[in-house]
Amino acid sequence: MFLFRSETGAIRAVLICSAAALVVALFVGKLRKAKVVPMSLSAVALTCIMLLVQTECFYVPLTEYDGRICKIKARLTDNGEFEYGNYYFGAETVEIDGKETEIDVRLTFENRPDVEAYDCVEGDFVFYLRGKSRGSALLSNKASGSILGAYPASDFSVIGVSESEKPIAYKLILYREAIINAVYKVLPDERGALAVAMLLGDKSDVPSDVYRNIRTVGLAHTVCVSGLHLSLWTGLLINLFEKMRLNRKVGALLSAVGVVAFTALAGFTYSVVRACIMMLIYLFAEIISRKNDSLNSLGAAITVMVCINPFSLGSLALELSVLSTAGVIIDSQFIYPEISDFLYRKISNKSLLGAMRKVISSFSPTVCVSIMTVPLVYNFTASISLYPLVSNIIVLPFVGISMVLCVLAALWGIPFGTSGNVFAFAGGFINQKIIDYSEAFSEFDILNLRMEQESVTLILCGVMLFIIIALLLGMKGKGKPALAAFLAFAILVSSSIYVSYSERIKTRIEVIDTGDGMSALFTLNGENVLVNCGGDSFFAESRIMNAIDTCYGKIDCVVLSECDEQTSSEAVGIISEYSPDTLMCGKAERETLQVSGGAVQIDINGTYCSENFIIKGYDGYIAVETKDAVSVVCADASADLPQADILITHENGSDKIPPDKYGFVAVCGANLMGVRLQNQLVSKGVNSAATADNGNLVVSVGNGDISVKRKDG
Repeated sequence: MFLFRSETGAIRAVLICSAAALVVALFVGKLRKAKVVPMSLSAVALTCIMLLVQTECFYVPLTEYDGRICKIKARLTDNGEFEYGNYYFGAETVEIDGKETEIDVRLTFENRPDVEAYDCVEGDFVFYLRGKSRGSALLSNKASGSILGAYPASDFSVIGVSESEKPIAYKLILYREAIINAVYKVLPDERGALAVAMLLGDKSDVPSDVYRNIRTVGLAHTVCVSGLHLSLWTGLLINLFEKMRLNRKVGALLSAVGVVAFTALAGFTYSVVRACIMMLIYLFAEIISRKNDSLNSLGAAITVMVCINPFSLGSLALELSVLSTAGVIIDSQFIYPEISDFLYRKISNKSLLGAMRKVISSFSPTVCVSIMTVPLVYNFTASISLYPLVSNIIVLPFVGISMVLCVLAALWGIPFGTSGNVFAFAGGFINQKIIDYSEAFSEFDILNLRMEQESVTLILCGVMLFIIIALLLGMKGKGKPALAAFLAFAILVSSSIYVSYSERIKTRIEVIDTGDGMSALFTLNGENVLVNCGGDSFFAESRIMNAIDTCYGKIDCVVLSECDEQTSSEAVGIISEYSPDTLMCGKAERETLQVSGGAVQIDINGTYCSENFIIKGYDGYIAVETKDAVSVVCADASADLPQADILITHENGSDKIPPDKYGFVAVCGANLMGVRLQNQLVSKGVNSAATADNGNLVVSVGNGDISVKRKDG
């Protein structure tokens, strides 16, 4: 994972060092006999070689297409999805500029074309490197193998393909759709959408607010198909075959077929493929009457996936899946047995002992998984959630029950529909309770601890230092693994709570890099106010959503100074997605008002007051006041603006800003103009920075100090 995120030069350096260390290890008797050292060094060296080969032979040639307009013929590989106002289709090129070339590409259309999966489109398309403006997005696309995107440069044609000529993968899509339709037949609302997400990982129809709540309370893994789901179905199959008194080896073989079939229906995502490989190894061990080792199975699964695609190491889904599985294995083999043995020695009452062991058996794996995945979750969301410690105990057992009930409901519904379908009633009831639980508990955002990257790094370094010391003491017989794990988790949680609270009470302003537009997110004590949401339509909405999702995932108030592309081009999408409580605007477009739902509407020349903010609108600018600072937001800095701590403005007229009027000036603008304006302001002695396609600006204000850093946009 570290190597995937490293530059090519760093990978070469690691390769040289690991190869040199391997040579030394082979000549040192003690190290050679240990075997694990040479094997580990060989694995590192081989990984480096594979990454370098994949980068030079696959990735670099694809980047050369960035910005080119080519005549392509491409075969669509799915039925598309609607997101951020566009329609996206996975595709594989057949020809590029008349030459046979097979490249995976994601095609973007403003309007949905009349196509089905494995039909072809032909025309002039503009290629672009997906996620090149955001490092995290670029790594994610690189890991998935979908590096290039393309959109039509002019009219294009659709070439229909008959079903008989389509590959077997098309049949899998039809089977998925048949399962989805069967579920919706008996559960035609958000309960059915949740059932489909839990069964197949398809979250496209789950309402955005429902999914956001589920993710907030730490249940996102229930709607992302992985080992949890595969273990459930495999366990049911094995038990079913045992009840049928089938030979154990025959049952394991049939279960393996079921595992592969489920993996195919789930879409061969990295997390489910990892679980599939491990499960097949387990079943194969049953067939040949050998004992299965979970850690070795996990290592084998990672090895197979890396051999297929070395870039898969960078998939967040795979990384979380691997670390979660490792956490469960560590708990089952090392942590829980010691805790269970301790309880057995200390508690004589059998009823109390049974209850305690049941609670610990649910709680300890959650703690281990949380500890293992915290670094990645921190890095991806800049936060840690304490919800899983509760949700996995209260809700997770019912998820498996709901999945089984929903499958039975769909099977019952094929011949009988909803008539007498008790399975649909029971499954729908559980799903509704999961939705209600997520909605109720997501309101308590105090359990989501948000921190800036520097704080995260410091905390993790401290915890890792403690773990290393604990491991060294444990190797010398002076420590207990269970106690060390508990203390590490306690240190992590307590320090996170303290840092999160310290940052929560500071005013945080994220000036979002939306291209040629303006958008700023003000956060204080968990309350979010979004001032303007304009910019380039292709990037702005996703960047604004990314900023919101890393700040408690909600908006309390949206302020629109004007209704033009510069300040409100993405207002409709953002308001529809997050349903703010208050909308402060002037001459708003009718569509904007329609999607605002039950939001309280305040005129732009009025005042918005809350416990944390006082926002007033004036002709030409908006003033945002908190206990820490007064900020002025305006599209044209040439207006007669009042003195303030912070000025957020567009590139228009920013060169007229006096040097001593503001503590900090944030300039929203596109690349060349933004950089030019920033340089002009700095030369005049103005403390300033511009977005300029270089990432968001995060301004923190507390105790009279203003600190600024640039965040990956």
